[in-house]
Amino acid sequence: MSAFKEFANFILLNVANLAATYDRLLSQEGGDYAALPADSRTTMARRLIKTVAEACEAETPDPLRRLFEERLNTPSVASSPAKLPHPLIEIECLGQTLTPVVTNLEAGKFLWQALADVRRFLGQTLPEASPPARPKAEMAVASLSLDDKTRFLYYIVESSQVAQVALDEQARIQYINPFFCSLYGYQAEEVIGQHVSILSGENEPETHYLNLLKVAAGQDAWRGEDWRKRKDGSIFPASVTFSGIRDENGALIAYLDVSRDVTERRNVQDQLRQLSQVVEQSPTIVIITNTAGQIEYVNPKFCQMTGYTPAEVMSQNPNILKSGETSTKEYKQMWQIISSGQEWQGELHNKKKNGELYWVSSHISPIKDSAGGVTHYLAIQEDITERKQAEDQLRKLSRAVEQSANTVVITNIEGYIEYVNPKFTQTTGYTREEAIGQHTRILKSGVTSPEAYKKLWETISAGEEWQGEFCNKKKNGELYWEFASISPIKDEWGGITHFLAVKEDITYRKQTEATLTQERYLLRTLIDNIPDYIYAKDTQGRFILGNLAVAQVMGAATPNNLIGKTDFDFYPPEIATPYYADDLEIIRSGQSLLNKEERVLDPTGQMIWALTTKIPLLDDQGQITGLVGIGREITNYKRLELQLQGSLARLTRQIQAITQIAQQISGTLTLNDLFHQVVDLMQSQFGYYHAQIYTLVEGDMVLQAGTGEIGRHLKENGHQIPLSAEQSLVVRAVWEGVPVLVPDVSQEPTWLPNPLLPETKAELAVPITLGVEIFGVLDVQSDKVDGLSEEDQLLLMGLCGQIAIAIETRRAETERARLLEEVERRARREQTIREITERMRAANNLEQLVKITARELGQRLSAGHVVVELGLEPDTQSVAPAKTLSNNGH
Repeated sequence: MSAFKEFANFILLNVANLAATYDRLLSQEGGDYAALPADSRTTMARRLIKTVAEACEAETPDPLRRLFEERLNTPSVASSPAKLPHPLIEIECLGQTLTPVVTNLEAGKFLWQALADVRRFLGQTLPEASPPARPKAEMAVASLSLDDKTRFLYYIVESSQVAQVALDEQARIQYINPFFCSLYGYQAEEVIGQHVSILSGENEPETHYLNLLKVAAGQDAWRGEDWRKRKDGSIFPASVTFSGIRDENGALIAYLDVSRDVTERRNVQDQLRQLSQVVEQSPTIVIITNTAGQIEYVNPKFCQMTGYTPAEVMSQNPNILKSGETSTKEYKQMWQIISSGQEWQGELHNKKKNGELYWVSSHISPIKDSAGGVTHYLAIQEDITERKQAEDQLRKLSRAVEQSANTVVITNIEGYIEYVNPKFTQTTGYTREEAIGQHTRILKSGVTSPEAYKKLWETISAGEEWQGEFCNKKKNGELYWEFASISPIKDEWGGITHFLAVKEDITYRKQTEATLTQERYLLRTLIDNIPDYIYAKDTQGRFILGNLAVAQVMGAATPNNLIGKTDFDFYPPEIATPYYADDLEIIRSGQSLLNKEERVLDPTGQMIWALTTKIPLLDDQGQITGLVGIGREITNYKRLELQLQGSLARLTRQIQAITQIAQQISGTLTLNDLFHQVVDLMQSQFGYYHAQIYTLVEGDMVLQAGTGEIGRHLKENGHQIPLSAEQSLVVRAVWEGVPVLVPDVSQEPTWLPNPLLPETKAELAVPITLGVEIFGVLDVQSDKVDGLSEEDQLLLMGLCGQIAIAIETRRAETERARLLEEVERRARREQTIREITERMRAANNLEQLVKITARELGQRLSAGHVVVELGLEPDTQSVAPAKTLSNNGH
């Protein structure tokens, strides 16, 4: 990447900060500009900064010149020129904004030449070649002398945030800038005179640099990414520009090596690639829309599921997926929730491109910017079509069993009845209560032979299904014929737990045999394999059915141990009572309880979460005889949900506290009050063990404020940390220019402890910066390991930005007051001279003139004695004696 493009990228990444600095400088120039609306000033500033980046990208000042030309030719501007600042003042403020952040000498030269070019253009175009009078005089870069430019360029190189190395013709190091030392770890005396290949991390450093020298010896510079090596031997990737330095005749006299660490950029790129792969290869559907509801991204799973291509849905509203099955009320509620910045979760019945319907479980979250404003919506959807079909099928089968025209009997492996459906009661005359617990022999009529029963038991006990006909006897003694299908019910290990008998009154309904057999197999398969908790209760809350899953979660040895018992037999009253109340309400109202989240006590005594659905059971007369329940464990989901809610609540409290602190900062008059208010509020609002602020003073970090008695003691004793104390997190934050977080100081071998703060377990140091200038460091400590996290780091970075702005504001106000006092003093002196001059002009002769002079000067200067010495004109050939006058004229 060229030096120009690198500088352009830096400008674009920092548009907001640079625009704010430019706006502040221009507002200080006075005039009507400061009265313009803030959003209008911000728009103008951002456009100007972006135009500079465009000029750097194109390596020509033309875009910048066109911007000013367009502004001068705009009618609205021409009709009210007083509303905008003078263009030449804009150019000077632009130079003041960008010069401190120039990343290399080549980019700096281009910037100054571009600004000078635009100045010349404006000088030829504007009716006035110079800007109006300004409160303070400043020199444009183009007007500097050669020596001034040399010093200015040396300052830029010395303060540059990239490593710069000058080499002689044999590639020996002759000069390094300060940033080189912080990047490579060398001091000047260690590398001056060394061959530059000691910096190379390539396998063959000398050969590698030989190739770079060949390129630089020509007319081109070598630009690219290179492996570099620090003094400690660590290797890191660097963005490098290697070029030749030539004299005024074009002869090569030296080389310049400019490098920047790009490790963080590479890591970010790798993370972005990994995140992109996760989303692209996700088995769930991912949709991103803007706040207007227009689709901006879909992943491949979306296309696979819906049949739409990305091109077909871009800028479309997700309502193209509407099937008409989901109510408008549900969609309206969903949009109200996500528009308010909250998350929405639910199920949607959608339609594919080909018209086919499908179900999704959808989770929609708002995506917010750094200011908390919603910019997009993220929808993550899971295909639950099969689950919905299974649930629907289960409901159908359950109702089918209860409302079946066939008799259904479930017995244990000994033949004792555990369940009978309403048809059994209707057919036999025995009530459910009379039948449950009885052996099936109560139905024997004596007509069916003992051999048939023996064959039946041998068959089903062997795990096989038996089919045949019975002649049975009702409760009233009446005989009836049934075609019975009896099959064993097995657990997941293949063991027989129950027998299921589905019997048809073949006297009247023999023709329905095929349908009943199919339903029997479907019901058996579902009960044998479904992992959810399935159970049934009578109107008294007693279990009449339960699968293995519900038996395990309730601590019963087998599902059979549930039968006839209630929740009170397995749970303490405080848990069982709400379950029983729900059961009674369902039986009373006939209304289903759908997807209720409730807590369940497992056999180990641990509380888990379950998603429960209960529906009423009806007999063939439509009377409620009990209920059926289906449950599913959702403990992990609830745990994650509660963690997210806790994190969100904590973050909300922290943001509110930061806002309060920022408001306090804005109203503080002095920096001393500012520093003390910040550390006190930090401790009171966040409960930190200790908080303190250091500022950079003459090469040392000087403590300005600390919390509590310890902070006062440290301040009174002039506590400071030299920048050479590399173990100090405060110093590291200054040198690295980024926050330094140590969650556990005991794991940091070089950590510098403070004996007055013995309980420190974690520490976070955040630099207080504005642009590229570091004012100081905000340091907080916790008395808990991992008591400080990246959340604290992000919040404190925002707070440090507020502190930096406050410091800069106080500093600007102090300078403004000093200048105002100087202007007033000069004005008073000039007024005095004018008044004395007027009185002197009124004198009629020399003696009166001398008296007036002595008197006025004595009065103005409050002097008791004034001496006025006069000499004769040269042509008199003599000198008059001196006259001494008091301020009263004598």
